[in-house]
Amino acid sequence: MKDAQAGNPYALKAIEKAPKIVGSLANHWTAFSDLGSERNGEGGRGQIPRTKIKQYAVEELGYDERETEAFVFIMRQADIHYQNIQIEKLNRQFKK
Repeated sequence: MKDAQAGNPYALKAIEKAPKIVGSLANHWTAFSDLGSERNGEGGRGQIPRTKIKQYAVEELGYDERETEAFVFIMRQADIHYQNIQIEKLNRQFKK
């Protein structure tokens, strides 16, 4: 992002090609980012606690019970994906 702000043409092109996050997806992206600070485990590398996800859904987004359960599912899937990426990065680092 800093490269793009500095006018780096490659960074600007990458941002231009990146998917746009709109509507409720923007809320979910912000939520995932916010909830990342709630991670358990060594060095904050664990999963985001389900209780924190539910709390965010109700208190920050005003979701009802059904919406909250869907939100929990989405956040859990995103968290699993994120965790897998982090594991892959660590594996690559140790192989060097």
